[in-house]
Amino acid sequence: LCCVVLCGSAWLVEGVFRLSGNHAKMDTLENEWNKGIYKIDPLTDAHDVTGLMKRFFKALKEPIITAALHNSFMVAVGPESVSDPNQVSNLKALIDQLPQLNRTIIHRIVYFLRIVSFHSNVNRMTDINIGKTLGPTMFTFQNSINHLGTSVTLMVCLIQHFTEIFGKEYSRLPFEVDYDSLEPVRTRN
Repeated sequence: LCCVVLCGSAWLVEGVFRLSGNHAKMDTLENEWNKGIYKIDPLTDAHDVTGLMKRFFKALKEPIITAALHNSFMVAVGPESVSDPNQVSNLKALIDQLPQLNRTIIHRIVYFLRIVSFHSNVNRMTDINIGKTLGPTMFTFQNSINHLGTSVTLMVCLIQHFTEIFGKEYSRLPFEVDYDSLEPVRTRN
């Protein structure tokens, strides 16, 4: 839902995912979500929506890459793997081992983040800035400082190698993307 709201023009908002949202507004959105109200006004500030999304990932008991595969992911993008010609295929194999829901969530979010990074000249969110902002939030266990840098590298690799890892399929966002320009090309109903 957050990606759907953000797909309007959030990729043009400077510091999207990096700048904090309004805590009171994020609390309201979170309370509504917890009550089963899954609607976010499309005019909601992008920073409030991204803040809510980061809260969701921080609250998970285990990262979206699961406890069972966490170390394998960290090894796949760790310092020793930098020169490994199989790094991307190893990441793809690990993604394919995740539960379907986890794969879908990662796919949709990274798909959107790739578009955000493409517009870094406007929003100042390069793939590395996105990695620093969201990698530890999405891929590190609660209260753990282990693997913070590797979590950043994992996010950057997923963004940079999206099509090799996930293929060219779109992620059911309410638009399709021209994969050469990464621009939205039409609205889906």
